[in-house]
Amino acid sequence: MKHILLNKAFALGAITLALASCGESDGNQQLYPEGLAAPTFSGDMVIEISENQEPLTIDLLGDVNNPEDSALFARKLTYLRVELDEDGLPVNVDAEGNVVAAGTGQEVPLWEGPTLPSGTVVQTSNSITIDVSELRPFLVPQHTLDTYPNPVVVGQPDGVDNEENNDFDRYLQGVYRYTYIIDNGSADPVERNIILKVNADTVDAESINLVTDSNIEVPKGYGVNIVATVEPSAFYGAGATFANVIYTSLNPEIATVNELGLVTGVEFGTFEIKLTSQDGLVETIVTGEVVPLTEPVGVVIVADNEVPQQQIFDRYQVALDGTLDIDHTFLPAEVDFPDATVTWSSMDESKVMVDGDGLLMPVAYNNDFDREDDASMVNVTEVMVAVEDNPSLNFSVEVEIVPERRFICFR
Repeated sequence: MKHILLNKAFALGAITLALASCGESDGNQQLYPEGLAAPTFSGDMVIEISENQEPLTIDLLGDVNNPEDSALFARKLTYLRVELDEDGLPVNVDAEGNVVAAGTGQEVPLWEGPTLPSGTVVQTSNSITIDVSELRPFLVPQHTLDTYPNPVVVGQPDGVDNEENNDFDRYLQGVYRYTYIIDNGSADPVERNIILKVNADTVDAESINLVTDSNIEVPKGYGVNIVATVEPSAFYGAGATFANVIYTSLNPEIATVNELGLVTGVEFGTFEIKLTSQDGLVETIVTGEVVPLTEPVGVVIVADNEVPQQQIFDRYQVALDGTLDIDHTFLPAEVDFPDATVTWSSMDESKVMVDGDGLLMPVAYNNDFDREDDASMVNVTEVMVAVEDNPSLNFSVEVEIVPERRFICFR
């Protein structure tokens, strides 16, 4: 037993001597040898990208020169949001730019443009990943900024919805500053700045999408609208920067067109309307013919179609115990359209029904309302007349059910 204990003691001593020879027992032993030269690099790292840039990864040590044969690390990535004083506290200034006590003025931002969303820049080991997708709604090119100027906002609007007018500030560019430490074990690790610039992107038009037909008929003396959009379509972000359509008549003696796409027939014949994107990159042609007016261009509800001076009302009242016969007139009223027909419909048949001739038939009157002025809403619905062959030509009026016979209609 004594022999075994002595062997263990010798073994433990050997281990202690071995550790001591490696320096592990010396509290002053350093991981790197003394006198290492610091790493070098050529200036700040400037990263300039578009708002539509896909997420990208950048090596923080890729252009760093390490004069020593030692491990090299990038650490302590820090977003420089505001200017700090010697104690590391935010600098405060008054309206004239004078430094004031903390909490009594405005902080001095070191960023420009919209507020940087959390997670835009993330460090992983010796690299960073940049994802600017959340900045896109706030970055717009100059043309869009001129077209939709920033609203007047009180307080700190950057990147924050303005509750007063439900809008937010928009910018041409966002500039953000970071710093990080480059460490190769030298006594004085070096600090490097990162300047991230995210620019609004101009998106070219790719095509013109026709909502209406590519071949149209226009009655002489009347107008028909061409409806078209520029693709890609979006209000901001990836939508075409120049989103307007330019309309040009190639046969103005036959048909003219205004800036909104309204084509007016001048003389009988065929014509072409050219549609061009505002940036001039794409175009398309709409063909057409000016024809006699054979179909109505609209329809309205009137009190009585037999009355020469027809009256058009915004609301009709009908008593619960009665009916009311209303009528329609095709437009233009001075032209006869013998083959045109209409359909009638009620928006709420639990209140009022309407037959194919425009006869209004009340169904129920609701007494369940709290305030007297609610009566005009609880017992109101809409009745619509539409051209049967072209339901987009329609007209609606309000109908109010009243508890007793009044025969009143008013504007």
